[in-house]
Amino acid sequence: MAEWVNGVSVSAEINTNVGDITDAGSLAADTSSVVALARKGAKEAWETEHHFHNVERWFGDGGIASKVPFAIACADDDWGAWTTIMEPGDTPVKSGATHFDAHRIFWEDVDAQVDLKPTRYQIAWSTASDGEAAAVLAGDYTEIIESPQNNARADPTAIIMKRLATGTYYLFMRQWIMGIDADGEDPTHIFYGIHEYTDPDV
Repeated sequence: MAEWVNGVSVSAEINTNVGDITDAGSLAADTSSVVALARKGAKEAWETEHHFHNVERWFGDGGIASKVPFAIACADDDWGAWTTIMEPGDTPVKSGATHFDAHRIFWEDVDAQVDLKPTRYQIAWSTASDGEAAAVLAGDYTEIIESPQNNARADPTAIIMKRLATGTYYLFMRQWIMGIDADGEDPTHIFYGIHEYTDPDV
């Protein structure tokens, strides 16, 4: 192959557009190459595969495998106070895991007064122990809307959120039971499960 064609270096064009095995996975226009796109696709496929084929660990108030559920506070038809449901030292559960996400929530008990009432939940994350308000302002939270059933909730509900670095984040949870005057009470009690991951070298 000729080194130069019409004044253009063939090898330079190959390096720019095709790339080499050291290119980091990227979709950014200024850094992507065929190799970078392939590595990005391979990593995302790996993440998806290990999200569905993984192990799950459940947390209660007291850490992994606790038999005591978290009590989630309520207010008068408004957001209740935040409850810290994870601290940085709670992860990794599995040695070597570098990332995690909260995967499912289970209602252990629901007071009769809020039985089947539409309830909005927020789960926020921050590296600060008092970072819940700032996290909401920054958009670092996810939401669930559910109508928990008193003493009859059989199936956990999925949580959709981004992956976070293990050993780094606090998780906070609060609820808004719509139309209920229960200021200061703890009408719902929950456990939640997480997935953990180790990033592939791609």
